Amino acid sequence: MNTLPVPAASASPLRQRLIADMSMRRFSMETQRNYLRDVGRLASFLGRSPDTASAEDLRRFHIALQETGLGVPTMNAIVSALRFFFIQTIDRPDLARKLVRLRYPRSLPNVLSPDEVRRLLGATVCLKHLAALSVAYGAGLRASEVASHRRALDEQLDSEFPRAVRAKTDLSFLLIDVDSFKSFNDTYGHPAGDECLRRIGGALEGNLRRPGDFTARYGGEELAAVMPATSAAGAFERAEAVRQAVRELAIPHSGSSHGVVTISAGVATLTAGAGAELRDLAGLIQSADVALYQAKANGRDTVVAAAA
Repeated sequence: MNTLPVPAASASPLRQRLIADMSMRRFSMETQRNYLRDVGRLASFLGRSPDTASAEDLRRFHIALQETGLGVPTMNAIVSALRFFFIQTIDRPDLARKLVRLRYPRSLPNVLSPDEVRRLLGATVCLKHLAALSVAYGAGLRASEVASHRRALDEQLDSEFPRAVRAKTDLSFLLIDVDSFKSFNDTYGHPAGDECLRRIGGALEGNLRRPGDFTARYGGEELAAVMPATSAAGAFERAEAVRQAVRELAIPHSGSSHGVVTISAGVATLTAGAGAELRDLAGLIQSADVALYQAKANGRDTVVAAAA
């Protein structure tokens, strides 16, 4: 039976504290190993304890990582681990703000033809890559269209974030992931997956009707929403309404313990009195991302609000 990693007696107090913070938030074993590894990267680079890092140290570390040729997903995974460490474990949100997730390239090739995709999937032996390819194809979007959706979302955030800071008004960000979507595609086929995503998008838009609300496809099976002038309580209430609306669609899903398609969601809010970790745009998005992960870890079909 899988159990959470237990720190060895010789582990440093700092490492034990990091493990305790992750365990309390019910991070998976794989995530805990990855976070420990990535915080260890920084320690190895510094040649000393990572809690002694300065802003200049982080700048040099980021440059060194880029020079190794790491891809955007790997770089962003390291950023996520370090942001968690600085915010949750050593209470240094000022350093966490120095770590910004990289954006994916704007220009992406078109997805292959259906026949080419089938041959590519047939030749893929790595289950992790197979799942990623299946989700990308099942999203019903060409890669150029995904880039367009993401660009529009980025532009909306870039516009609303400084406006909220200047006016000292709330700004909420919602991130949604379809539960067990790979299983749904495998069972019912990609056309059914396309229709499922369209109906969930309709449920999202139907519950976000205030002026300025903006929704977009965030990835293969993820959707996002920007909600200006929406408090944390209001954003959570609307996210719950979306979750319930998706359940009421009653889209059959034999691979789900609920028997129907469900979603998990993470929501974060920038407020005038927010913690320093939400004082930057990357922090707002990262907080929603972490909340979404916690919703998944809590059993799915759940909404989790980021801690203020």
